[in-house]
Amino acid sequence: MSKEDSMFSECNIASDQKPPILTSLAEIEIKEANNDRRNAKYFAVCFTIIYVVLFIPFFYMGLFSSMTFDNPRMTVSVGLLIMFLIFLISFSMPISIYLMWSRYTE
Repeated sequence: MSKEDSMFSECNIASDQKPPILTSLAEIEIKEANNDRRNAKYFAVCFTIIYVVLFIPFFYMGLFSSMTFDNPRMTVSVGLLIMFLIFLISFSMPISIYLMWSRYTE
């Protein structure tokens, strides 16, 4: 047998094997959607833990923000604005947790 015949016989052996199954575009999109969903759950869990841990310090910062009036140069409107903004930080955390999980479950 010549060298060329052996090369062709190897090709024939390789061509006798079944080709790999080609996945359709829909199957690829399903796999990507599952990966996106898994990533979304991972990040939702991580940020939920972070937000729950940080809620308590930010809430107490809001409670103690009335001490901004200890400064004699602080006006009432600026002091109330600071207190309001600090409370908004702590109250936005539960809303953010709700929005993360509601979008995950859609």
